[in-house]
Amino acid sequence: MKQEFVQAVEDTVHNVMREMHTAMPGKIISYDAGTVSVQPSLKYKTPDGKKLDYPVLTNVPVVTACGGNAAVAFPIRAGDDCLVIIAEQAIDGWLADADDDTELKYDLTNAICIPGLCKAPAEAQEEANSKGTIVIRCPPGAAVTVRGDLKVEGNIFYSGEIQRR
Repeated sequence: MKQEFVQAVEDTVHNVMREMHTAMPGKIISYDAGTVSVQPSLKYKTPDGKKLDYPVLTNVPVVTACGGNAAVAFPIRAGDDCLVIIAEQAIDGWLADADDDTELKYDLTNAICIPGLCKAPAEAQEEANSKGTIVIRCPPGAAVTVRGDLKVEGNIFYSGEIQRR
């Protein structure tokens, strides 16, 4: 009888945890005005052992390095990998600057997207590691844009041409 009770408790805990989501890799399907649609890359396992795709998550806010009216952003494209974080509580109220009484915990509707998850270290990361420096790399034809004043304390080294626009 004691073992049956323990097993029942364990089964209940496993069933509850099966519906609890925390973080998983995903693939961005589309980007629009600060939110993405993202397809979680892992499979959902049902109680009877079937593996199913998670649904596409829509209107997921994107994490961007920002604060104090400053931001660092990079292009987000369909097909980019990302990390999907599932907030502990509903984020609708936070997004709307309002109170929210939703009781959803660890629900897929509370997803947040962190773009830039890589399956293997990118070439720029390897260069940064080997040289002990910060590397900013753009695809061919693209450039780094700085809006505002640029102050450099130290030497400037360059290769190529300096062009005035």
